[in-house]
Amino acid sequence: MWGKHPKTGKPIRILQTETCISRDRKTIAWVPAQQIEEAAWERWDVGSIGLKNLTKKTDVLILCDPVELAENVAWFRTGQWQPYSMILTSKEVLDILGEEELKELGIGNMICLEEVHELYPFVCAGPSPSTNDAGPSPSTNDAGPGPSTSTGGKWDGTAEDAALLASLLLRKYRALGLTSNNGRNIKVEPLTPPPQLWMITQFFKAKKADRMAEITTCLAKNLLCPYVDKTILLTEEDMTSHIPPVSPEKVLQEVVKKRLTYAMVIKWIAEKAPSGTICVFANSDIYLDNTWSAVWSTKLEGRFLSLLRYEAVTGVPDEEHQLFGPRPDSQDTWVILSDSVKAKTWKYEDLDFPFGKAGCDNAINMEMLRAGFLVTNPALTIKTHHIHVSPLRTYDKTDIVDKNMYFYIKPTGLHDMNPLFMPPPTHTLPVASFSRPVRGPIQNHLRTFCTMVSKADDQIFTYGSDNKYTATEPIKIYENTGVFQTNTGLAYTYDSIYVGKSKAAADAWNKSTVSKLRPSLPVEIGLIAPLPDTFMRNPLNFILRYISNILILREKAGGKGEFWLPRSKPFMDAIQIFNWGQKEVPVIPRDEGVQTYCEKAYIMLPTDNNLISREQITLLRRHLIVRKEGGASHWLSEKEKEKRTVVFFDETYCNREFIRKIEGNYNVDVIWPENTSIETLVAKLSGAYRLIAASANMGWSWILPTGSTVIEIQNEMMPNAEGLHLACASELVHLLILAPKGQVTENVRNILVEQILTPVPSAIDTNLPLLIIPKKPVSDFYYHSGDSFREMAVMWAEKGYVRIIEDSHAHHVWLHGIGNTLLYDRPTYKWLENAPPEERRFVKALFGNPAPVLGGKAWSFWPRRPALVEELAPKATATWSERLQRLVFYGRTENDTQRKHRPIEWLNACSAFSMPDGLAKYPYTQREYLEKLGQAKFGLCLPGFGLKCHREVECMAMGCVPIVSPGVDISGYANPPVEGVHYFKAETPEDAQRLSEETDEATWIKMSEACKAWWLANSSCDGMWALTQSLLK
Repeated sequence: MWGKHPKTGKPIRILQTETCISRDRKTIAWVPAQQIEEAAWERWDVGSIGLKNLTKKTDVLILCDPVELAENVAWFRTGQWQPYSMILTSKEVLDILGEEELKELGIGNMICLEEVHELYPFVCAGPSPSTNDAGPSPSTNDAGPGPSTSTGGKWDGTAEDAALLASLLLRKYRALGLTSNNGRNIKVEPLTPPPQLWMITQFFKAKKADRMAEITTCLAKNLLCPYVDKTILLTEEDMTSHIPPVSPEKVLQEVVKKRLTYAMVIKWIAEKAPSGTICVFANSDIYLDNTWSAVWSTKLEGRFLSLLRYEAVTGVPDEEHQLFGPRPDSQDTWVILSDSVKAKTWKYEDLDFPFGKAGCDNAINMEMLRAGFLVTNPALTIKTHHIHVSPLRTYDKTDIVDKNMYFYIKPTGLHDMNPLFMPPPTHTLPVASFSRPVRGPIQNHLRTFCTMVSKADDQIFTYGSDNKYTATEPIKIYENTGVFQTNTGLAYTYDSIYVGKSKAAADAWNKSTVSKLRPSLPVEIGLIAPLPDTFMRNPLNFILRYISNILILREKAGGKGEFWLPRSKPFMDAIQIFNWGQKEVPVIPRDEGVQTYCEKAYIMLPTDNNLISREQITLLRRHLIVRKEGGASHWLSEKEKEKRTVVFFDETYCNREFIRKIEGNYNVDVIWPENTSIETLVAKLSGAYRLIAASANMGWSWILPTGSTVIEIQNEMMPNAEGLHLACASELVHLLILAPKGQVTENVRNILVEQILTPVPSAIDTNLPLLIIPKKPVSDFYYHSGDSFREMAVMWAEKGYVRIIEDSHAHHVWLHGIGNTLLYDRPTYKWLENAPPEERRFVKALFGNPAPVLGGKAWSFWPRRPALVEELAPKATATWSERLQRLVFYGRTENDTQRKHRPIEWLNACSAFSMPDGLAKYPYTQREYLEKLGQAKFGLCLPGFGLKCHREVECMAMGCVPIVSPGVDISGYANPPVEGVHYFKAETPEDAQRLSEETDEATWIKMSEACKAWWLANSSCDGMWALTQSLLK
């Protein structure tokens, strides 16, 4: 992304990231009572062993000393246990209190030490201290935790081991004040106080009293904040008399006699801040709050926190605050560890720009990135508040920090566990591509289906094309030890969560609740695949979307592993149709709130692609058991000789009368969904020659042998391509019958039967020329909206001129294959120059917008939405007198090139002019725009991003005579329009106005008709195909 300096015009490259960090240094300090007042221990969790060490700062309590048994029991009976988050006690205490008294007391925060290893098996396999404290980096942060080497086990009866178990239960990364980790994988360190937090800012005399009151309020609140130990005021003059009389022991003022710069702050930290100090620097109108306790739960070594602010909307602190934006280009508070500053050699001249200058936040982010810091913005967790509602502003938006690169950072949260967005997979399985031709007896129906389903889905279907499905990535499988599984099939470890990059995964984790103290079912080998509630709508969905993935994982696990199964008979029956290679199916009852702890796990992550792959079908078929009267067999890959047709009964289409008519032509076997068992359903479909079913029952088609025919009946108002995709993934022949909207009568069913019996051509005509269209994600440089020439290409396919293949590896449109004939539809050569070498070479080439190169030829150009133009052009019959607008321009400017090419002065020449800029809403739909051209005599044509524009062609198609300005390429066509015959040329707005006012009716009529004829011969669907063919001879 690029910006430019508002004064000099100098380009600025803008980087943007959404880097997030986690609470990867969660700490518990086991503090004796006599040391509790020595430091601000409450910045961590505080643990106490025995009632003698209990303090007001205690969070976790251990009561296990047999000598103190009576005292401990008595203490529970007083009710004083309630304030503590967790109490671990020996079984003896529970035995004395007894079940009835425990219920009566209502103690909900007590855990029995002797049962910890059974309820929470992971305490025997916590994080490895050798890898856990290494600190994240861009290259290693997603590697995931390594396998555990713990030698821990049951509680050994000691108070110190109880403290270790408590620390692990709370998923702490280190425990302070204990002498040994006792073979458990948790880092144990001596008891040392939490690091102090020093805040550095500049306090100054504001010119207005209300502004002075705001920054004084912020200083006072920071002095009162329990998490700020020292406030460093680097002032331009002595401000002693203005410093609020709050916590004076926290204030250290140093007069620096100039406006504060980032260089001054970093240098002060390097030279004067104590080692091991958390240094916060911020603008003067910022204050911190209690959310800052989270700073002590994350590692700060090598990190730079750059925080977006919360606005005090009414100016009243702590009342109404809103996150500013959220904007990635604005930060007001920064956090760095003094040791990280002292470890670097700084070029202070690179940091010598002041606080408060426009762009300073983006510039300091970039300098810290260059210095090797991980720059992040956890503002959703750690909040800083901004007070500036007074009217005084000295900020000049055009006077920005002069740097060639800026760094934007989106705000994120401080995750409780480390999110693994791009963990390296242990296994990758390639996903096969396959064709999905749209076939059926009525061609017009199929074209309508393709249009409607392409609008509704992310996929594009074209009649006459093979509609090739190509997965964007392989199937990824992850192996790990010590993995938890939620009952929705999400995976996490002691300190990390498997997220991945998909929106589906992010949404799933947002809905999921992970409890530290939720008991886990121990599993030796766990198979973990996504299992949202939508996958369990019915047994078929469960099989297609969950069991298919479980079978893939199970194959990687050597035929072993357990997985979730709902406690419902239809689901239990569903898994009985598969061969699991053992007497009992290895399932775990999927109950609410249950999770598993897997010693070894094979994991799949949620993806945004819910289309069934051929690999999933292959595994389902490989393990399918077909039970018939003659015994059990495997899936039948070949059709039976008697050519059975299976019909799924339903009350709407395939009712009894429909089935009776079908029986007159086919050997019919009926499946009655309400009465047919899943075992019988499998037997009926096995070996069948043909399946006839409404869309709702298409999901079972994968059981058919390869090459069988699937006839899907679909309501024309509810088109979907799921049945088509599944049938083609299963290597079946799919035929589509569209039922008309409205009431389904016997006459409608008769029509459906007639269509079913109509022969359909067996395959796409492979003799048609092959046209390759790139298929790229929206974020890709080569992404194309597909609404101009590429829509024309689809029209060619519908006319039967070509067959289309969408290829995710292609970068340009190619006729007869990549490297053969290039049909270049981009505005400039930037896309050609950046293409791979094999797509910069061609045998022949036609160029639509830029001048031909390397032996290529000039071509034609096209309108936007050519299919809509084909519809409306024949209707554009308004006469001279009926066209009430004289000269019109309807367009927009979206980039600097267009702004340069389309000066606003042309407005004066027009009777109607619309040119919104940037993100401003365009007032017309494409249909309305074209219809307006059909009501105008002349259309003003200004250059666009390229030197040609769709507008010239659109005007001519609608009989609106173009008047083109300088710079518009009207000659770079194979058959260029002729000046005075098809268009006028205007050097100035005055010329354009004169031409539109002085041209007489007879001249206009001739030119308007000539324009329509030119469009028909050169830019209509038929005309452009004929032109293309003639140019390539």
